[in-house]
Amino acid sequence: MNKKVLNFALFMSVVALLTTACNSQGTYPGFKNDNGLYYKIHTASTDTQLARVGDMMSVYMNYRTMNDSSFGGSQATQAFEIPMIESVYEGDVFDGLRMMHPGDSATLIMNSDSFFMMTVGAPRPVFLDSASSFYLDIKVESIKSATQIEEERLAHISEMQRKEVEAINKYILDNNLDVTPDEKGLFFIETKKGNGKAPEKGTFIKAELIATSLFGGKFINTYEEGKPYDLEVGTGQLGIGFEQAVAKMKVGGKATVIVPSGLAFGEQGVQGYIPPFSPVVFEISILKVVTAEEMSAQREKDAQEAEAKMKKLESDEQAKIDAYVKANNVKATPTASGLIFIDVVPGTGDPAVSGKKVKVHYTGYLLDGKKFDSSLDRGEPFEFTLGQGQVIPGWDEAVAMMRVGGKAKLIIPSKIGYGARGAGADIAPYSPLVFEVELLEIVE
Repeated sequence: MNKKVLNFALFMSVVALLTTACNSQGTYPGFKNDNGLYYKIHTASTDTQLARVGDMMSVYMNYRTMNDSSFGGSQATQAFEIPMIESVYEGDVFDGLRMMHPGDSATLIMNSDSFFMMTVGAPRPVFLDSASSFYLDIKVESIKSATQIEEERLAHISEMQRKEVEAINKYILDNNLDVTPDEKGLFFIETKKGNGKAPEKGTFIKAELIATSLFGGKFINTYEEGKPYDLEVGTGQLGIGFEQAVAKMKVGGKATVIVPSGLAFGEQGVQGYIPPFSPVVFEISILKVVTAEEMSAQREKDAQEAEAKMKKLESDEQAKIDAYVKANNVKATPTASGLIFIDVVPGTGDPAVSGKKVKVHYTGYLLDGKKFDSSLDRGEPFEFTLGQGQVIPGWDEAVAMMRVGGKAKLIIPSKIGYGARGAGADIAPYSPLVFEVELLEIVE
């Protein structure tokens, strides 16, 4: 063999050995370097399956600083589901996962900025420097191929469709209905024939409506809400099946409609209201059909009436306060904000100071004497930090006037209460409120 060739081969062997030594004993001792990714295998299983793009990996992860402090990841009992995608950047976590089999465990070294900003899509934790790295411990529990995932998805759909058919049949049987689906799959039971105007695309219907998910319960009931449902025909707001049902009806008509999920809200459902694959029953009574122009005019009229009502509530508020003050022989003078502070039992303890947490007992009333809230009834004092906007402005102002052990009665106008919005079902817009408050403690 040519001596130069032999010497070159020997040189390359030495370079390879030195490179391997540097990888294992250099920047990160004990770690191998592959394509910019530093990794260390702890457990190598006998499983030969590797993840491909489109597969789903179930893995346990733990994040550690280079000082070995854990700061996140999955709990020991809970694995992450990670879809295998193409690498986002050279040497990223997907490069590491692509080398691992079910049962394998390893530690990868990740650049903080690259991992959190490019892979996770979230800000880097503040305790990690921009140029720093961290340890990512990984154990692969399982790998599902894209084919397995699709098979499971189709099996789930089939099972949910079976349950859906069962639910529809049960509803029909329980309600003693004699009905078969039309050519589109809709179960339409007309309970009263209408003789008025027929809804058309672009018109608006005003209807009494009860909508019930057979998997989740009622989600619309205009009878309980006290207001008919307004809906533009053709928008599909309540699903295709609802539109098909309305097209069969006229003003004055009533119908019960069973809508399969494929004509309702499908395999997604509506989070918090309608589960996936849920059939929906609509009980519809069409009261009125109007044009878009008529609906626009009606809405403008309704808005004007609502505005007038709000202005009346606002203008009547002071008269209500004055009447209450007179009827209860209140002598206290309002502050600049309008707060009326009645010192019932002067406190002898520490004064309440802005920025400090206070503990109080209270009971709240409307001017007519209706109680709407009470910490005494709950048997638990209320705590908040004074002057931080955690309570209505009237409370911040009033409690700052008290000492521990003191009891006060507060008359709070809405401008330093709940204002034009009100609060919940009990406190209407522009409602003045009465509170009985006892300052129990300044919480250190």
